[in-house]
Amino acid sequence: MRPELRRVDWKPLALSEGAGASAADASAYLTAEMCRRELKVNSLDARQPCQVVAYSFPAWHPSPFMEKTFGSGWTEWDLVRKARPIFPGHLQPKQPLWGYFDEASPEWAAREIDAAAGHGIDCWMIDWYWHDGTQFYQEQLEKGFLAAPNRERLRFALMWANHDWLDVYPAASPADAKMLLPQTHSEADCVRVIDYCIEHYFSQPNYWRLGGGLVFGVFDVGLLAERLGGAGALARAIEKMRARVQRAGLGELHIQSNNVHGRLETKFRKVGIDSATYYHTFGWTYGGRA
Repeated sequence: MRPELRRVDWKPLALSEGAGASAADASAYLTAEMCRRELKVNSLDARQPCQVVAYSFPAWHPSPFMEKTFGSGWTEWDLVRKARPIFPGHLQPKQPLWGYFDEASPEWAAREIDAAAGHGIDCWMIDWYWHDGTQFYQEQLEKGFLAAPNRERLRFALMWANHDWLDVYPAASPADAKMLLPQTHSEADCVRVIDYCIEHYFSQPNYWRLGGGLVFGVFDVGLLAERLGGAGALARAIEKMRARVQRAGLGELHIQSNNVHGRLETKFRKVGIDSATYYHTFGWTYGGRA
């Protein structure tokens, strides 16, 4: 096992001596002891060789669509600065130890890469936003990560975050959040997505492959199938996506379902889904604790 994966009693930098964190902060940070307790295990050591893949939400930089919506220079750091407690013991606002950095900068991307690779992460699965050709947050990858001098230390793959984009900046409840960008799907748009990925990402030497196939994730496979017209239409779209990759001389495409499976689990192989996982453990905190 790699030495960095044997740090069995690691703690976040924020809890290290001299970091300035108060005693109350301890419950707000993930530690090795907390993981062992929650998972009900005595050891966090991997039982067999594995690759560690972490999701990356790339919202910490200015992006033209979001600036057009919320104002010049806006980033999700604005929400972090303005956050306030909504229940007893809720520690807000958080103070980023690195400051309010711009992850679309190659210099900051290099620092993130070193932090991730140095702590045992092999790959980032990066949230990627495409709404019928409208994009946002891709600058973290295209201007930051791929331009970083140490990019070879970390592989990457895309998860198409193909959900409706709501205005939760903030919102009192999901029902109160207005629509910013609806997600529409068509077979032609699926091909456009893959063509863009072929041009910008799939030929990169550190793009992540599983079993030789380029990993391309989809957050909501159920929504994709529904708006394409069902499981059969999904299978046809995926086949066309694979054909584009093969025609480009890039080999196979590995399609992964990343969160909402749309009750298609028993049909995954038939429709062309190669693997499945879940996008973190998360919950909404509108007016109460998640």
